[in-house]
Amino acid sequence: MINKHPKYFTEVREDFKKYGTYCRHIEGSYNYIEFWKEETKKCMNGFTYGGMHIPGPYYYFLNYTEVEGVDEATQRRIRSFPDFKDVQLEYFRHLERARKLQKGFIFVKPRRIGASFMSGATVSHEYSFYQDSKSFIGAFQKDLAEYTMRMALNNLNFLDLHTPWGKERNPNKADHVIARYKRTTDNKVEVWDGFMSEIASLTFKDNPFASVGKSANIFIFEEAGKFDNIISSYNISEPTWKAGEDLIGIPIIQGTGGDMEGGTEGFAEMYYNPDKYNLLAFENIWDIETSNKICGWFIPGTKGRDGTYKDPYGEHPEWKGKKMIDEFGNSIEDIAKQSILDLRTRVNQGIDPKAKIDAITQFPLVPQEAFLQSHVNRFPTLELRKVMEALTDNELDKHHIGELSFEGGVLKWVDIQGVAPYREYPVKKPEPGFIEIYEPPRPEDNGIFTINRYIAGIDPYRYDNATTDSVGCILVYDRLTQRIVAEYTGRPDKTDTFYEICRKLLLYYQATAMYESNITGLYHHFEKKKALHLLADTPFSLRDRNTWKTNTNTSKGIIATKPVIDKGLEFIENWLLEHISEESEVFNYERIRSIGFLKELIAWNPDPRSNFDRISAFQMVMWYDRTLTDFKDYDAVMKTRNNKYGNYFNKFKQNQDHTRNLWDKHFAPDTTQI
Repeated sequence: MINKHPKYFTEVREDFKKYGTYCRHIEGSYNYIEFWKEETKKCMNGFTYGGMHIPGPYYYFLNYTEVEGVDEATQRRIRSFPDFKDVQLEYFRHLERARKLQKGFIFVKPRRIGASFMSGATVSHEYSFYQDSKSFIGAFQKDLAEYTMRMALNNLNFLDLHTPWGKERNPNKADHVIARYKRTTDNKVEVWDGFMSEIASLTFKDNPFASVGKSANIFIFEEAGKFDNIISSYNISEPTWKAGEDLIGIPIIQGTGGDMEGGTEGFAEMYYNPDKYNLLAFENIWDIETSNKICGWFIPGTKGRDGTYKDPYGEHPEWKGKKMIDEFGNSIEDIAKQSILDLRTRVNQGIDPKAKIDAITQFPLVPQEAFLQSHVNRFPTLELRKVMEALTDNELDKHHIGELSFEGGVLKWVDIQGVAPYREYPVKKPEPGFIEIYEPPRPEDNGIFTINRYIAGIDPYRYDNATTDSVGCILVYDRLTQRIVAEYTGRPDKTDTFYEICRKLLLYYQATAMYESNITGLYHHFEKKKALHLLADTPFSLRDRNTWKTNTNTSKGIIATKPVIDKGLEFIENWLLEHISEESEVFNYERIRSIGFLKELIAWNPDPRSNFDRISAFQMVMWYDRTLTDFKDYDAVMKTRNNKYGNYFNKFKQNQDHTRNLWDKHFAPDTTQI
């Protein structure tokens, strides 16, 4: 809470606004020199008034930089000095603390809080006051780095015009400046001389090595959510701000809600695991029902929100016309939050799903909202996130965690206490995991299972040793209730262990499974166990006439080609938004109990390099379910035609029976072998 009026920290700029100059003493006089000595000291060491201290870079930002402001009389954009705000003070204080602790700094922010101006001020401050310093502004896209670079250059131009801190620049380009000039020595040799500080912008698109060979006092990664290769770029750049194990500079990684694209997964990984990347860590007091107890810094949309509250729905007349930042610069967060909720209400009255997500991501109230992607995710991410947040620890405790084992030739379920299934996404470190049962198998009253009630989808992996971030997954699905009832996700040391877990789950639910047959190991394991009847035949529409051969590995499963994947994603999208019955308003997505599956659905993007193993497994479920449904519909049509046309079609009866028997042979479980 700021309890000192901003005027005590901005006296010199008020003089500038009044007189057009910072110092009215004669240039070169004792008082002139002392004035600028004192201002330099404040800009480097900070300033304290009435027990309240602000860091030097913030003093510099407030008094010696111009930002985009609003003329209250005309409501037009103008250049002006920045307003004193709590969110800005926090930014510079956290930056100062990170330097002292030799940590980097990562944060997520809403739109329109002036972060680019603060970034520009951070590097122009370093350039102006620290000799030989080097600052870099890196971005995945050139224009993003150029924008912040332009803010820094505007600062330098202002200093050149109005302070003695200006410096000759050579080169003086839009993407690179060095504070130096050429002079001739007494020996008539041309040399470079000057302050020798430097600012440059870098582009990392398709080149995570852009910073190799450089040394940095400040290294800003702009719009990390758009940074397709943010982790590799960060890791490769790390030597630029380190000398051995010591930090000689500070990396700053920042991203904006609503600007999350190809780099979202990597940015989120760094944001929620700051210790892993030597970044300043904060207690995660923002996200609801999350396993991420620490994270980077978060600026909610309620901080630094300009303007007055409009009360468009007449629900808060007591706030109407009130500013959302008080005269001291403190954010009035309850009013600002209502302003954001009003915006969401208005947008939700429309039909554009992207606009609905943008209204949330651009002014997020929690970090999870900032990481939503409005441009690429085809699934209902907002609704899925609510479902995931509702799965509290108490809800998850209702699941059965354990393993299946044979005792005396009988397959039995064994509950294991004190262990957890593998629910992580993104995959940080593949682990063996455990089976998670959401609903136990339910036979009929006579103890017999309805054929094809339970089916499964399997996404296998290729190698024993984990060389990728891929894990194996089997999802068991109840076609009667349209629910996922069991899951195993993990990566045991041996692929055969994963295959055997799959076989046991299928036996336990008396289910058959469709699987990605790009990897042939699963087929060979089931063949060795005399359990091929548990693997579904390739659907007729996907069979290659040149390679498909019954009773071989070419006759089972589905090869995951791009058309197959695209259609599978379409199946999932439709399934999520289907009601569970004609009489119900409940959607299928509301009954998902798999945390990992929900995380993947929320994080999904079309980048072919991304692994979504649970989604891949569920695509197999959807393909299998659709195949079974289509075959049932075809069978019903044929019966209707036979009744209508009598004996005319009876001569084809033998062929029809043969087709049906062939189907049952490959899709229905052979109960004599279970």
